[in-house]
Amino acid sequence: MTVVIMTMTQHITKIPKLMKRSKAAHKGDFGSILVIGGSLNMIGAPTLCAQGALRSGAGLVTIAVPDVIQQSVATVVPCATTFGLPSDDTGLIAKEAISDILNLIARHDVIVIGCGMGQSSSLNAVIETIIRHADKPMVIDADALNALANLGVPYGVLADNCVITPHPGEFGRLFYRWFRKNTILDNRVEESTLLARHCGGIVVLKGSGTIVTDGDYFFKNDSGNPGMATGGAGDTLAGCIGALLVQPGLSPIEATILGVYIHGKAGDMAAAKYGELSVNATDIVELLPTAFLTHS
Repeated sequence: MTVVIMTMTQHITKIPKLMKRSKAAHKGDFGSILVIGGSLNMIGAPTLCAQGALRSGAGLVTIAVPDVIQQSVATVVPCATTFGLPSDDTGLIAKEAISDILNLIARHDVIVIGCGMGQSSSLNAVIETIIRHADKPMVIDADALNALANLGVPYGVLADNCVITPHPGEFGRLFYRWFRKNTILDNRVEESTLLARHCGGIVVLKGSGTIVTDGDYFFKNDSGNPGMATGGAGDTLAGCIGALLVQPGLSPIEATILGVYIHGKAGDMAAAKYGELSVNATDIVELLPTAFLTHS
């Protein structure tokens, strides 16, 4: 199947850069990021997301996870604060957590949701409430994307400052839920543009030559390598984009493009250091600072 886009998009080729920080700056100037995710068997995902955000300039990061894993998460990421949410008997965030989550959202600048969250009908309801009612910039990743697909991807459901980060499988489910056609990604630019125009926000279609589009503009990334096809790399990217969404001087699409490029650049540095075979997500986190330095 080939999707035809009647109105052409404009190709962005320039990589944005961060503004130089004022000497009088403080942590409140660079955003508070709320990471919502995790489950009993997925402790690493929200921690990698938080570390990606911290290494990408976030002033403050809070990780909201099921209460059964809060202590473990706090131990792994000492530079973030944690919040224990009510959990169900399987170790997932329970539906009763929604009031706590909405209160936390009100106190933070950006939400990153989905990393390691798992799936349940209760979580679908939680995620739907967040997507429909939160008025903050948001990165929707992993299991939150599956919940979005379960909603049927309503037209215009996302604000302009919301970012979805599907890999090809997740993208296919989102695409099918609206267009009722399976996609084999004949044209990644056209298909991701079509989805962005339908759901709103910014689409990051991950994979070789990751595509970033808001429906009017698109960017094709040339950093990154096959060594990044490893668990946790996507969680790190979600945190990186989340932090950049509130950095001074960047529009939402510029922040997303920069996050995708820097994440890939850190992955390239990890591959050069360890070889593609041995890259893991913690290596990408470790090398994000170097990637930012080389792009300053």
